[in-house]
Amino acid sequence: MNVGQMLNGLAGPVSAIPPVLSCGWFPARQRVTATSITTSAAFVGIAASMVLGPYMVPDRISNQNITASNYSSSNTTERISQERHDIMIYMYVEAAWAVFVLLLILVYFPAKPPKPPTLSASVERMDFMTGAKTLIRNARFWVICATYGISLGVFNCWQSVLDVILKPHKIDESEAGWLGFYSILAGCVGSVILARFADVFSRHMKMFLLLLYISGTGCFVWFTLLINGTIPESTYSLYAAIILATLLLNASVPLYFEMACEATYPVAEGITNFVLTLVNNIGGLVFLLINMVPNIGTAWENWTCLGAIASCIPVLFLIKENYNRLEVDEIKKI
Repeated sequence: MNVGQMLNGLAGPVSAIPPVLSCGWFPARQRVTATSITTSAAFVGIAASMVLGPYMVPDRISNQNITASNYSSSNTTERISQERHDIMIYMYVEAAWAVFVLLLILVYFPAKPPKPPTLSASVERMDFMTGAKTLIRNARFWVICATYGISLGVFNCWQSVLDVILKPHKIDESEAGWLGFYSILAGCVGSVILARFADVFSRHMKMFLLLLYISGTGCFVWFTLLINGTIPESTYSLYAAIILATLLLNASVPLYFEMACEATYPVAEGITNFVLTLVNNIGGLVFLLINMVPNIGTAWENWTCLGAIASCIPVLFLIKENYNRLEVDEIKKI
């Protein structure tokens, strides 16, 4: 299991590939949309896992309404054995899908189109070491990186423990999985729609990010007040708050990717977004490590997620936008 997790982690830099594909294959006014569609494909996989996980590895204790007092050691051994079997089947299904996708890539996956779609796409990028050194000196990139890594790193891991957060509110693992599924699908749709607006109204990514984060903060305040009982709780309100928050925050991902690429051009898009993804993973890792503290509960998770998102709003206000890559492409048009 640990070896498998390590191999999955090594594939993490591949998640930085969407901006590389959009730059190499699409014109300037379609890049954000292309990046959004590619990143949404990954989110669809996450959404599917939220439904498949509880379905293929069900919570047998909750499903059978068995209390700890009447649950014998033999029943426990049988349950653990069955869960191990379920997990292995689940892993085989995931492995089969990964192999299938790999075969598709091996059969047909061209590196680039016959002709570059833009002038910037034809410009040779910096090598890895030169690009990495350039990124280290780019203060604007690190501001973008910090807001992305802190807010969405925490938010993504918050989603992974949503079933634990909602369990005291009579929402079981299966229902929480479906809630996560609907939320992420809504985020995918919202991401593509907003990305199209970002392409049409170029040079306004900061404004779009501010709108998303201010609205997302409002949704998290609403959710946290519901969870804490400050305002009357209802299942419909919980669903609405979570789905809207996920829609708004997931829609920001392609904007961050493209904004970082614009700020660091001519550093290779893959290098830029590799670092962006790395910082995002570090933010999520810190959140998950805190979860390991004994008897820490779950209330802090909602406040932490809210704080991580809200704290980025003033930072986004201070970011000075620049569109180095877009300027090259627009000069070519003139």
